[in-house]
Amino acid sequence: MNRTLFHICLLYLAGLFPINLQADELSLADLIETTEPACVRIDVNYKDGSQGIGSGFVVDVERKWIVTNYHVVGDSESAVVTFADKTTAKVLGWNAHYTAFDLALLKIETNKKLTALPVAISLPRKGDKTIAIGAPRGLSFTASEGIVSGIRKGEELKEFAPGLSGTWLQTSTPISPGSSGGPLLNFKGEVVGVNSSTLLGSQNLNFAISCEQINHLVKVGKRVRLRELALLTPTSEAKGIPKPGKPAASEAIVIKIPSERRFRHRYKIEKDEDEFDQLTWLRTDWLKVKFEDRSLSSLGIRVTLAHDDKDKTALIAIWEVGATGRSRTFGTTASRRFQLAGGGESYELPPPKYDPATNGNVISEVMTSITGLDVFAELVLTDDLKARVGVVEMEFGRNELECLRELASIIPTGDLVEGAIRVERLKPEEDPTSPHFGKPAPESIANSLFNGKDLTGWHLDVPEGDPNPENKPTFFVRDGQLVTLGYPRGFLISDQQYENYRLEFEYRFAGKSGASGLAVHVSKLRSLYKRYPQSIEVQMNSGNAGDLWLCGEDIVVPNMVERRGPKATWGVTEGKSRRILNLTDNSEKPTGEWNTMIVECVGDEIKVWVNDDLVNHGMNCTAKKGQIALQAEGTEVEFRDLELTPITNLSE
Repeated sequence: MNRTLFHICLLYLAGLFPINLQADELSLADLIETTEPACVRIDVNYKDGSQGIGSGFVVDVERKWIVTNYHVVGDSESAVVTFADKTTAKVLGWNAHYTAFDLALLKIETNKKLTALPVAISLPRKGDKTIAIGAPRGLSFTASEGIVSGIRKGEELKEFAPGLSGTWLQTSTPISPGSSGGPLLNFKGEVVGVNSSTLLGSQNLNFAISCEQINHLVKVGKRVRLRELALLTPTSEAKGIPKPGKPAASEAIVIKIPSERRFRHRYKIEKDEDEFDQLTWLRTDWLKVKFEDRSLSSLGIRVTLAHDDKDKTALIAIWEVGATGRSRTFGTTASRRFQLAGGGESYELPPPKYDPATNGNVISEVMTSITGLDVFAELVLTDDLKARVGVVEMEFGRNELECLRELASIIPTGDLVEGAIRVERLKPEEDPTSPHFGKPAPESIANSLFNGKDLTGWHLDVPEGDPNPENKPTFFVRDGQLVTLGYPRGFLISDQQYENYRLEFEYRFAGKSGASGLAVHVSKLRSLYKRYPQSIEVQMNSGNAGDLWLCGEDIVVPNMVERRGPKATWGVTEGKSRRILNLTDNSEKPTGEWNTMIVECVGDEIKVWVNDDLVNHGMNCTAKKGQIALQAEGTEVEFRDLELTPITNLSE
């Protein structure tokens, strides 16, 4: 079973922070280089047939002793340790263990020249800097940095893990089930604690059993004979200590993700599968964010989720802030604060990794940190998400939030981490980001108006084809897409009438820009110029998408004179001013790229979006229902994903 996913975060946070050193402290790089040879990864085979991965470190060279967490090896049959140089050693058994301290002292069989880590004599102080070292499977050992946030007695943790005793260090140093048993070091290279657990559902609440109990364990081990590993059977007093991957709390953490719907944004989400680590990576494009720092020429945020579908391992969210400018913005100590806020809550992320690069006079910087899945999912359900690195503040727009919501919606639902986390999808009426939020559940879900195979459900009305019925068809299916060549001019009309709906589809001009349209509330055919049906036409002309053309039906919009011309010219028949200009020209993408159009018709109102831009909103329409028609107007156009959803209210 894969119990090491969270180590990924350590890769991103390893050893790139500027440190203000005291005379007796090592630099971060020197500290890692010096202590890494004494650290091990522990591969464990449990009695129930499952496998696990933990961490540990050499504490006594002559006796060949390894210190780790009790919950890493409890109820196991065998175990093997791996050093940073890839050499391995068999675990022969144990010399001491304390379930209440979550500690075990193991003996290994090896001829390797060992290096041991010194254990601190006294407790660290609150605020002291620390490093956690762990061992992701198959990768070089990695490290993460933090501070001692508090010093607790086991009794203080009974709400989360009953049965603990001794002195525990609360730290902001990122740890995970995979790093269980690894050393927590001060900057002198001394072990001040053994990383044991993290409180799921909270941000940076991590715990390590202190050096006081480690020293006691080693002292006792010198008086106890070696025993078989299989004799490390969990007892009742260890009830609160989980195996790797299991939480101390008894109840699963429930994480809510957005409901199933179409997410309207302009970004792409990439999926990448790593066959070696058996992980799936979901990554957004670089998202544009609003900022006011004039020293920056660009600023963006990218979010990556990592998860293991096979073993149902928990996810992490990796947040990257990328900036370019003429000078360094984030290369200071103050910039090591990475914060997120939304929905009235704020979160302090672990100190970010800093990656600078220079290309001529342009400096590129990337700051990387992590959150748990719970924090990510909670933030994307808000509508006021902001980020801050140092003093640089960033604000997410609607497009960017929709992209993150779609990313969250891809998260697999169900139980993760052996039931420690349960991911549930919100119903549309429960999802604050859904158009159905707070409303009765829709009677039906979106249904496709085009089956991708033929024109079932549609019929043609092609006035230009009347003189020569043998002309090429105006509309046909090609490669699963609905296509019109533009000639002969006419309409493809739905067999059914519709009212109170949202119609969403994608279209593009395949060869060159041109004209087309969508008619709603269609009734009488060829009522205008013996060609156009009685309807409200939503224009799709290049550069003018979203204009409304009135064909025997009327509608009212704000600023009517400005958008329709002098009132005396208004009308819905030949020779009258029938065009109502849209709100934003040039909302379309370049020719050849797919555009998304959304048309909502509820009661006597019509609302239109093009690529997430609100381009028109009309009221007091003289028709409330009718057929739907697509127009052939002299240019080749491709359509796909025509989905109609019954609704009762317009979207905001």
